[in-house]
Amino acid sequence: MGDSAGDNDDTDADINARVAIAQCHEGQTGAAIPVLQQELRRNKVPVPPI
Repeated sequence: MGDSAGDNDDTDADINARVAIAQCHEGQTGAAIPVLQQELRRNKVPVPPI
């Protein structure tokens, strides 16, 4: 209905990033940081080494 597969990928990524940010706020950084790093890379933002 007007949504392309790319739109769904972006929506899923946005939801995943929001969940990861919430996890960070709750202290669950181990699960959240890899998701946030992936989002940064997907958006061509340099990720500093750990």
